[in-house]
Amino acid sequence: MRNPKLFLVTAAFLAVLSMMLCSRAADAPPARTQPFILGADVTFLLEDEAAGAVFYDKGVKKDFFQILKDNKFNYVRVTSIVEPTKDFSRGDLAHVKILARRAKAAHLGLLVDFFYSDAWANPEHELTPAAWKKLAFPDMVKALHDQTKAVLTALKAQGTTPDMVQIGNEITFGMDWPEGRVTSTISTGNAKTDAHNADVTNAGGWGNLAALLKAGISATKEVDPNIKIMLHHSLARNDALVHEWIDNLIKQNVPFDIVGLSCYLEYEDGDWKTTFDDIALHYPNLGIIAVEYSGQKRYLNDLVFNTPNQRGLGSFIWSPWRDNETIFDHQAPASATGNSSLTSFIAAQLSAPTKPPPPNHGGRYDTNSLMDLYPKMSQDYGNP
Repeated sequence: MRNPKLFLVTAAFLAVLSMMLCSRAADAPPARTQPFILGADVTFLLEDEAAGAVFYDKGVKKDFFQILKDNKFNYVRVTSIVEPTKDFSRGDLAHVKILARRAKAAHLGLLVDFFYSDAWANPEHELTPAAWKKLAFPDMVKALHDQTKAVLTALKAQGTTPDMVQIGNEITFGMDWPEGRVTSTISTGNAKTDAHNADVTNAGGWGNLAALLKAGISATKEVDPNIKIMLHHSLARNDALVHEWIDNLIKQNVPFDIVGLSCYLEYEDGDWKTTFDDIALHYPNLGIIAVEYSGQKRYLNDLVFNTPNQRGLGSFIWSPWRDNETIFDHQAPASATGNSSLTSFIAAQLSAPTKPPPPNHGGRYDTNSLMDLYPKMSQDYGNP
């Protein structure tokens, strides 16, 4: 005969166990729907190859993009500018098209970073392109739209539609100043930047910035509605500044998918995690990418990967063979001349004269022990 007490105890135990499992399932983050991005910025690649740069992986000479692929990188970031100047030749449409073709041939994802400038664009130098400076603001908005659409249409025509587009570079205080400039009362921690930011006399305000951003976003979606939109803030270590920035973009109804963050230094341990967690918890529809970094490679990528609710999508190392903590060791050439045959080849590819780049970036580049971090991270993050 069945023991009624034993039956009741067993039933109660199973009920409690079921509740625990259901609770854990409800609390579990959603499954990651795409591979974790391990990306690299290749802004300087063509000019360095024109100077004679050659790349080796464990002693074997290879194409740079193949080295990335072999070491489990899965994305590259390419800069797009409006008009090249004599001091800033990288990033014109011809360069972007070549790099996009090479990236797609290596089966790498493609992020195009629109500077909307003729040179560097960063929190202290968001310079309006020369061709736009005398335009009335509505005409500038249209020019930005048309520039974006022209580049993306050209990429689509050659079969290299980007997977992701970045509208502006490090636009912490806006872009295309003064019309698209914004300000903040929150300290950046840098006295020079704070003093610069305190001058609000020539700030167009959030409405103007939103108009510019919406123009670039609209142009992107007209070319391909599936392209993901990133907006880029320069200070991942400053949660208050990032939070204020996102709030203002949302108030202006700017539609975007991803917050890109520059992650070079923390003020204190935990600063990056604080910002990542804040975005993930307060803005659950936004993804997070460390779109520029160099040092603390494993530490940073682990933080992004472990962001709550799988909102950390990946990272892009800045200029991995050239700047800061590189993943290549460089043997500079003894000669001050570049590789003329390679220079001629790239000039022919660009269908335009190529100014010889600084020769010190030519020579041999060999992957070093820091490169070994990337296959291990790819494996640990469950990438295919």
